[in-house]
Amino acid sequence: MSVDEALAVLESLRPERKGLRSVVEERNGLAGMVLEHHEGAERWAAVSTPGTGWFTLQLDGGFMYDIVDEDASSEEIREILQHLIAIGQAYLEGKSELTTSRFLKAPTRIVQLGDQRIRIHLSLDKLWRRIWGRS
Repeated sequence: MSVDEALAVLESLRPERKGLRSVVEERNGLAGMVLEHHEGAERWAAVSTPGTGWFTLQLDGGFMYDIVDEDASSEEIREILQHLIAIGQAYLEGKSELTTSRFLKAPTRIVQLGDQRIRIHLSLDKLWRRIWGRS
């Protein structure tokens, strides 16, 4: 799937919920959707993909959730993107909690999506900086 095709899929998946703003755009060769509340809250979620193979959900605070599937069909790509958008929406609706790992004391965001609890960890660069005491 090309970036343009991925943009079209994201556009078709744009949530229409009151109080939620979504923007679909291409940036740095990636198709992406940013979700945020109209009220201007500091919370946001972003879904991006180069079109095939790699799919990412980012949350404010440096949290990242990746799905890698280089063999995904167009329909599977649509399902993956729809799933990531749903996780982002659940996060923005306050259906999440912040926990801390025992070993590294690193925060993890757990998002409740239906009966699933999805663990979203700090991105590697944020985790590295936290471990080594750099902001």
